[in-house]
Amino acid sequence: MKYRRVLCILLALCLCGASMGGPSVYAVSTDLEDESITDIRSEIDLQYYPFVYTEDEGFALFREVIGDCSSCIPGYLYVQDWNTREIWKVLDEPVTLYRMDGDTLYCIVDGNRIVRTDYFGSTAEEIYKSTYGDISLLECFDGALTFSDGGHVIRFDLTNSACDELLFCDNLTYLFPIADNKIEWSCNDEDVFILDYTKNTTETTSFVMLPLVESKNEVDEIVAPFNYSENVTFPLPEYPDGSYFTDNGMPCEDHKHCSYLPDGCNCKVYRSSIQCLGFAKYAFDRYANLYPSNRSWYSQNDPHVIVKRATLSSDADVQILLNKLKYGAYMRLTRPSGDYAIGDHSVVIASSGASSTVTCYEGNVDGQCGVKMVKYTLASFRAKFPFVIHGISHDFSSNPTIYSARSHMRHCTYSGCEGYILESHYFVTSGDKKVCKFCGYSDQSPIPVPVG
Repeated sequence: MKYRRVLCILLALCLCGASMGGPSVYAVSTDLEDESITDIRSEIDLQYYPFVYTEDEGFALFREVIGDCSSCIPGYLYVQDWNTREIWKVLDEPVTLYRMDGDTLYCIVDGNRIVRTDYFGSTAEEIYKSTYGDISLLECFDGALTFSDGGHVIRFDLTNSACDELLFCDNLTYLFPIADNKIEWSCNDEDVFILDYTKNTTETTSFVMLPLVESKNEVDEIVAPFNYSENVTFPLPEYPDGSYFTDNGMPCEDHKHCSYLPDGCNCKVYRSSIQCLGFAKYAFDRYANLYPSNRSWYSQNDPHVIVKRATLSSDADVQILLNKLKYGAYMRLTRPSGDYAIGDHSVVIASSGASSTVTCYEGNVDGQCGVKMVKYTLASFRAKFPFVIHGISHDFSSNPTIYSARSHMRHCTYSGCEGYILESHYFVTSGDKKVCKFCGYSDQSPIPVPVG
C-alpha cells in the first residue's frame, strides 16, 4: 500500500507561531462523600483528571466520580484536581477528543483543528488544521500523533511537524499505532489490518488476537478436574492460555454456522451462551465458586451490575472502570461502532490494582474459541473497546471466616448471592504463634474442616 508525504511543515510552523491564549482558570467546588468514590481516587495515581463534559448516558460513571459539575458546559474540556476537587475549563472552544502525553494535552477543537495545551490552558497552540474533513480517532504514540483527517490517516511528527499520509479509508472505524512504524486500522468494523508504513506492507489480523503484550503461559494441555479447595485465579487450570472452550478441546470446526443447539458445532455451551460470551460467563462463575449455575443471567437492575453503558474516552477512564469492577469481574464490550445493542465481545478482568495495563481472560480471541490471557495498555484497551455495555461484579468485602488451615472465605455481600472467594491466610507473629491478620486463624489451632 502506498502512502504519500503531505507537505504541511510550513503550515504547522505558522500555526504554532500563533498562540490561542488559554482562558483564565476558574474553580468549581465539589463535595464527594461516597466512600467508594474516595477509594477509587485513592487507588489511582492521578492528580489531574481531564474530561470532556457530556450529559450522555455513557459518561454517568465518570460524572459520579467527578461529583458536582453543575457549572460544566457539555462539549468543553475540563480538568479536575483530585487533591482539591476543584474543576476548571481548559479551552474556550468545544473539544471533541483529547489525548495526553505527560502533562501535554492534544485536543481536537471544533472537529477540524488540533491544539496543543496543558492542564491549565496557559499555553494553547494550534498545530494542525484539517485538509480533507473532520478530524477523529486521535492517538499519541512515540513522539507522533496519528489520526483521521476526513478518512485520510495522517501521522504528524511532533518533533519536526512533518505529516505523512499513510492510507485512505472512507469509513475508518478503528485506528491505533502499535509500534513506531506500524498501525492497526479497520474500515466498517470488519477485518483489521496492520500497516508497516516503512516497508509498505499490510497484513490482516483478528480484532482481539493481537494484544500489545501476550501472556507467556506455556501450559499446552487441558488440566482437569479442578479443586474447589484452592483459591481461584486466572487462567483457570482447565482452560490455560492457548486452550479452547469447546466440547473436545479442539478449535471450533465451523464457526460461521455455530448454534446453541446440540450438534451445531463443537463450541461449548454455558448458560445458554457460546464462544466469548459463554466463556466469560463460565470464568465469572468459576471465580465466585458458583459453577455450575443454572440461574438466569444478571438483569440490568441486579445489584451485581455496577457499571452500565460507559464510554471510555481516556486512559484515566479505563483506570476508573477497573477500580470500580475489580479482579474477576465480567464485562460486555463493544467495538468502535458504538452500538450498545451489538455487544461484540465479553471478557473477565484478570488483573487488579492501579496499573498502566489491564489483563483480560478471554475466549474466542481467534475466531475458533481460543482462550488467552491478553494484556493491553490502557490506551490499546479503550481504542479497541471504547464502549462498555455493562460490568458485572461480586462484592467480596465481607469479613472473612476461617475455611481451612490454608485459607479463609469471603462471601459476596449482595442479598441472595451464594458466591464466595478463598484467600490465603496472611500470618503475623503474635507471641509464640502466627495468626492470620484477617480471620484470626492460628497455626496452633486445630486444623479446621473446610466448610461451604
